Amino acid sequence: MLADQEILKILLLMSDLEFRVSELYAEGAGQYAENRQSWSGLSRAEVGHGEAIKKMAALYAERPEEYRAVFQEITGLLCGSRRDFCRFRAEAAAVRLHFQDVTGLHGNLHGIGKGFS
Repeated sequence: MLADQEILKILLLMSDLEFRVSELYAEGAGQYAENRQSWSGLSRAEVGHGEAIKKMAALYAERPEEYRAVFQEITGLLCGSRRDFCRFRAEAAAVRLHFQDVTGLHGNLHGIGKGFS
């Protein structure tokens, strides 16, 4: 069973990931003008996801006893165990590096993948 602080950390990392994916999609909008609307729409959706997860984290922080069972289940499904979470972080870093290699957008990712290596 995850401790309350671990659940909050996971929720905040999830929110941060959504915002970073939004940045990635915004970069796509700038790079691929023919599909700018699609990329921009994806970027806005990810911002909405990030904001929603931040709100969930705030609710949990205010009343963990009320939400503990739900968030134990959610974070347990997403992360499984600490080792799985570490594997997720390593995979996220590998995806970031692969994206940079494929697109050549090395300097334009504004922190995407920071904290995941």
